[in-house]
Amino acid sequence: MAAAFRDRDARVALSPQAWLQLAERNDFIAPVATECAQPVVQQQQQVQPGSAPARSAWGWPTTGSAMPSHKFHIGESVTLMPSISRNVSSGIYQVTKQLPHNGLEFEYHIKSANEQHQRVARESELTKA
Repeated sequence: MAAAFRDRDARVALSPQAWLQLAERNDFIAPVATECAQPVVQQQQQVQPGSAPARSAWGWPTTGSAMPSHKFHIGESVTLMPSISRNVSSGIYQVTKQLPHNGLEFEYHIKSANEQHQRVARESELTKA
């Protein structure tokens, strides 16, 4: 399309809106030697790489389901990994409630037979007993 305006100053003076309006017109045809003429301006399409899996808002690979699922189920026996930041009694815990995704990972209410109270534990802190 720039060839339609040979004068550089005339090309520069056009606003972006004017360029877009000209680009939408179908009468700008490039001179070609063949019978088939191509438009001078074509809209580009963005090509997405196909090798990387699609990811959800939380960074989980999407496999057709809208949300990732919990790793542990209610009633399942789990072991809480000890941590420097918490004083936990060793032993087996039972999952009593699945909590919603907190933006990083799933959390659970767990209960030990040795304690009267329940604890909240992140999925990364639990292993199957």
